[in-house]
Amino acid sequence: MTSQIIPVEPFDFIIFGGTGDLSERKLLPALYYRQRDHQFSEPTRIIGASRTKMTDEEFRAFARKALADHVKPDDTAKKDVEQFIARLSYVTVDAKTLKTMAEHEAGHSLGPVHDTRPATLEGFGPIGPKLLAHLLCGAELTPFLINTVERNTEVLDVGRTERLATPRQAKAISLRQQGVCAAPACRHPISHNHHLTWWSHGGRTDLDNLIGLCRKCHTLVHAGRLDLARGSPLARAA
Repeated sequence: MTSQIIPVEPFDFIIFGGTGDLSERKLLPALYYRQRDHQFSEPTRIIGASRTKMTDEEFRAFARKALADHVKPDDTAKKDVEQFIARLSYVTVDAKTLKTMAEHEAGHSLGPVHDTRPATLEGFGPIGPKLLAHLLCGAELTPFLINTVERNTEVLDVGRTERLATPRQAKAISLRQQGVCAAPACRHPISHNHHLTWWSHGGRTDLDNLIGLCRKCHTLVHAGRLDLARGSPLARAA
C-alpha cells in the first residue's frame, strides 16, 4: 500500500531559532523532503528568525550546508534543492520589542509603552516590526470587524476564513431582522444565514453579505426560484 502525497495550501513557515542546532539537523532537512515530494504549493515561504544578524543569502548558505550534512546524497536533486533554497528568507527578531511587551503584560514596565502594541503571532506571542513587515510582504490579508465592549471582544466579520456564519454573526443577523426571514412578505423564523454573493462565487462571510432566511426561502434561492439583492438590512426582491 502506497501513501498519497497531497499538496497543501500556500503558507508561511517561521522557524524561531532558525540558525540553531534543531533547525540545522532536523527542521530544514525535514522541510526539504516536503519540497522533494512536491507537497508545497506556491507561494509557500520558509522564514528563519532569530537574534543573530544575518542576510537572506547567509541563511540560504546555512541551509545548503544543513542539507549537505544531514540529507542523504541520493535524496538531493539539484532542482529540488534550488527550489527549496529559493523559498528561504531570514529576519532578525526584535528582542527589545518582545522584552517591552513582556514587561508590560507583567505589569512592571520600566518605561512608557507605545499605544500601538506589537503584533501577535498565534501560537507564539508578540513579534517585532521587522518580522511583521516580512510576513505582510506578499501576504493575503483578511480584515476582521471587531466589536469590543470593555473586556469583551466579538468578531463580526471573518472574510474568507470561515464559510458558515459564526454564532455572534447569527445573533447580529437575528437582531437586525427581528428574527424573521428576509425574503419579501415572508414572516417565518430564520433557519439559515445565506451569502448574498455566494461563497462558491467568492463571497465573504461578513455581515453586509449575510442575510437570514427560512428553510423554504433558502431552498428557493438555491433552486433559482427566488432572487435576492442587497438593499436595506432586509433584502429586497431583485
